[in-house]
Amino acid sequence: MTAYILHAPAAPHSSTAARGIALYLWMRFRRMFLVIAGLWLASALADQLFLAGRITTFGDAIQPSHLVTMLMVPGLLVFAPMMAISEVDETLWTLPVRTETLIGWLMFYGGGTAALFWIANAVFIWRPAGLDAPIWWPAAMLAAVQAAALAIRCQPFTFGTLHALIYSICTVLMVLTGGIAASNGAPSAVIVVGFLALTPLAYILGVVGAKWTRCGETIGGAGIEDLKDTRPLRGKFGSEQHAQAWYEWRSHGFYIAAAVAGLGALTLPVLVIPLVSEIHIITLLTHGTRHVSANTWATGVPPFLVGALLYFALVIGCASPGMRESDKTLSPFLATRPLDCAGLVAAKLRSAALSAAAAWAAIVPFFIIWMSLPAWENFHQISLGAALWNAVAPALNAHTVTIIITGLLTLFYFSWKFQVETLFLQLTGRAWVPWVFTGIVLLPLAIPPFYSHVLASPAVRPIVPGALLFLAALKLGASTVIVATLRRRGLISERTLRSALTMWAAGALTFFVLLCVGFAAGRGEWPAIALGVVILMPGVRLSLAPLALAWDRSR
Repeated sequence: MTAYILHAPAAPHSSTAARGIALYLWMRFRRMFLVIAGLWLASALADQLFLAGRITTFGDAIQPSHLVTMLMVPGLLVFAPMMAISEVDETLWTLPVRTETLIGWLMFYGGGTAALFWIANAVFIWRPAGLDAPIWWPAAMLAAVQAAALAIRCQPFTFGTLHALIYSICTVLMVLTGGIAASNGAPSAVIVVGFLALTPLAYILGVVGAKWTRCGETIGGAGIEDLKDTRPLRGKFGSEQHAQAWYEWRSHGFYIAAAVAGLGALTLPVLVIPLVSEIHIITLLTHGTRHVSANTWATGVPPFLVGALLYFALVIGCASPGMRESDKTLSPFLATRPLDCAGLVAAKLRSAALSAAAAWAAIVPFFIIWMSLPAWENFHQISLGAALWNAVAPALNAHTVTIIITGLLTLFYFSWKFQVETLFLQLTGRAWVPWVFTGIVLLPLAIPPFYSHVLASPAVRPIVPGALLFLAALKLGASTVIVATLRRRGLISERTLRSALTMWAAGALTFFVLLCVGFAAGRGEWPAIALGVVILMPGVRLSLAPLALAWDRSR
């Protein structure tokens, strides 16, 4: 038997490695692949039936039904690698193949799949609908995005969210570069070559990082000073919840602020480009009495950075330190923490609030830079901040100040809410739950008649107020039932429940008063404002988070 085994012909190494790596990728990412393929198939069939040749003008292309259908699959192709970064576990580094072979096949499969999805999307969805979508350079860009995602994941950092952060910045730069080059008339072949040239660089970085990772030399984890610190818990924190909030904040609280600061630093070079135009927002605020010219990018960069902050809050979210990457379940370190499920969720909410505050604080230095830029009014040079103040000062009153405060609080609230919206999915410990929920939400949106025949129908408009009232009542009723279940199962303490209800009521009352004062609501308008506040405030999804955590803790 031994002699037979020794003299038996071996299977080709590259073929065996290719099959093994393909099997690993299929086992890890089959749900992601099936969700994208299912949405693509639904969109392709719906377009063939309802949108064939209908998009003939720019106005047709920007209709909601068309936009959702056109951008759904490309958006998932850009977003999926970020999800894949968190799905890759340590089993990848133990596969019995050379590092160069491993990284090469991973990039081949990932980049090839993304490119083929885009080609199929452009051929079977975009072009039949009437849009002459480019085929080759977006495919090359998506292949480069996949290669960059793998190269970033191979780096020896134990902070998974840091991988997603770096990937987000690289992806934004590549998408902007490709779009700007195509809009300026660059040949498609040149753009394709430029993106494909990034693949060897990503391959080299991936191989170097993977070799370090496979040797066990990683960056992150507890420091030496943390290990030497043996002070008791009560000596450093007032309660277990404060300790958990500190742990959550230290684990991932600064990522959004770091992303905003890094992206803001990348936008600074454009501010020195000598391109001057009229600042239309000042003309609008002064009803045409003042005309101020300044750097064209000065009015585009701030909204872009604010939008990026909200995007990072949604994508990075309220990460869950202590979860095992292999199956998304809680580690014993977190599962046996002496806190009830609601206490652990409350710590995450507090950490998310601190993270949002740090992110907005990171914008302040850039805001000072923007306001210090030179501007010209009637051939007199002043700072942009002074010009904006001169435009706003005459209109300042209690009503205007209230609107400004309401807008700032709303932005801060959404930067917090976007982080905690998906906690009830993350804390289940089941990797399939987020994908099933995403499919349930996105699948109706992929069908054009859902917009054109249902939501946009004139017959729907009269029932909108009643539908909103029903949704608000349903939200309050469902939240009440879930909270009662939490109390009955002992998942939330009376103190935590009292604090949560107090903060919810205070937040809702603050928004209600500010909106009533800011928009000078009369007696007939405040019920609609109250209804909007109830729908805006968190409820069902946050109430489900402790139940999701208990579901994971119970196994």
